[in-house]
Amino acid sequence: MFNLTPRRQKVGSARRRDSGAKGDAVTLEIIDLSKSYGGILALRQVSLTAPDGEVLAVLGQNGAGKSTLVRILAGVIAPSAGTIMLDGKRAVFDSARTALRGGVVLIPQELAFVPALSAAENIVIGSWGGRAVVRQRRIRALAQPFADQVGLELDLRTPMAQLSLAQCQLVEIAKALSRRAGVLMLDEPTAALSNAEAGNLFAAVRRLKRQGVAIIYISHRLDEIMTHTDSVVVLRDGAVVAQRRTVDTSRHQLIADMVGVPGARPVDADGSRPAGGPSPAGEPAVALSHVTHRGRGLRDVSLAVHAGEVVGLFGVRGGGQEDVTKLVAGLHAHQAGELVIGRRRGISLRTTRRARRAGVVYVPADRKTQGLILAQGVRQNLTFPQLGRLARIGVMDRRAEQRLLASAAERLSLRYRDGRQPARELSGGNQQKLLLASRIYTSPDVLVIDEPSRGVDVGARAEIHQLLRAVARAGTAVLFTSSDIEECVALSDRLLVFRAGRVTAALSGDDLTEANALDAAGQHLEDA
Repeated sequence: MFNLTPRRQKVGSARRRDSGAKGDAVTLEIIDLSKSYGGILALRQVSLTAPDGEVLAVLGQNGAGKSTLVRILAGVIAPSAGTIMLDGKRAVFDSARTALRGGVVLIPQELAFVPALSAAENIVIGSWGGRAVVRQRRIRALAQPFADQVGLELDLRTPMAQLSLAQCQLVEIAKALSRRAGVLMLDEPTAALSNAEAGNLFAAVRRLKRQGVAIIYISHRLDEIMTHTDSVVVLRDGAVVAQRRTVDTSRHQLIADMVGVPGARPVDADGSRPAGGPSPAGEPAVALSHVTHRGRGLRDVSLAVHAGEVVGLFGVRGGGQEDVTKLVAGLHAHQAGELVIGRRRGISLRTTRRARRAGVVYVPADRKTQGLILAQGVRQNLTFPQLGRLARIGVMDRRAEQRLLASAAERLSLRYRDGRQPARELSGGNQQKLLLASRIYTSPDVLVIDEPSRGVDVGARAEIHQLLRAVARAGTAVLFTSSDIEECVALSDRLLVFRAGRVTAALSGDDLTEANALDAAGQHLEDA
């Protein structure tokens, strides 16, 4: 038998809210939740409540503790201290399965579904009971009510591989309801959605609210939080610094809560402030002039990066900044406008090989699948991009390889056992240093980087920042994107803020603050 009955009926609670009466049901309560890693506190006595039929936003910069909190509630990791209360009873989520049994479901950014199965099969997957064979008509009949609850309008026989990302998200939410979810956590659900697709998602959220589901909503998009949530919790350095009703706060207040000291420019882990780069002068090393790509969402983008300058690009995911770096790196083309590399005007790189020939080198965000060959040794990963220079008649110059490796180890504090050690055995910070070194030692004119310090500790981050500034001082133009606003402000000589495919602000000097950048990234565009 399928067990697909709702977790509990919440219609009465929802009706009280709709009629204006104050409902007092609380699905989830967290009391003094803490999590430490080797003496470092990732969460510090976090307390919050997520009422039935409401959307609670959890807001904070990268590293504030949002992911740790969500992973604890999803049963992925265990807290070091604190209590989780579910419907007035203490709950212990020692695995994702026990969290699901408690009705707490996480919809992550990276969706987990079976592409070859239909939408209906994905909605009720895991609910087969002891049956070996179930008729497809029966599966669709069981899945349809949950699809209706989220407003999913499609033929449920359609394979997931043929659905859009927005449709896949709605399928995942419908699946959560089929598992009797009372608490639904949405992690950056609109990051890669169009405005129309996001509108469909929010319509589904409103339906779930009316059904009494408690929703924890994680997003960097302040306009979404101000419009679609009932209350907001702000985390900073692992602790709750503010919790208030959304109608009683403002975008500027939330920015101040996240940043701590409004307008303050952060320092690096070593305590030093970044030295200002040179004032742009002469011909730029790379420039975009009125570049547009409707499919990618880029609209009339113009920017320039000069030799010796570090320029950062910041915005919410899908804002267009990632597409700019990929365009300059040769991964994307453009439909209109002009790309200039050095003195070469009106070019279209189209491939990373052409980009390298033009003096542009790209460092991808995903070092494990796009940047490094994890099964190969440290030495091979470092020298692979330079095979043409280090090989003679098809034979590698081992002495040159060793000199390069020794230089990288000294310059980047790269730690490894020996040159043959597989890259997969290195720590995340050392993998990232190895990736950067393999590109930097090709002596590019333009260095393009996505997420320069993703997944590294504070010490490695400071070393990477120092390296990139040194590369710029040596005459390379550095263009990077980062989802970490603190990194963007700390590393950039100039920061270009993107929103809906356009540059909404160019910040430098005293104007280059986290508050200004966050405000520009979240502002509404009248013609968006």
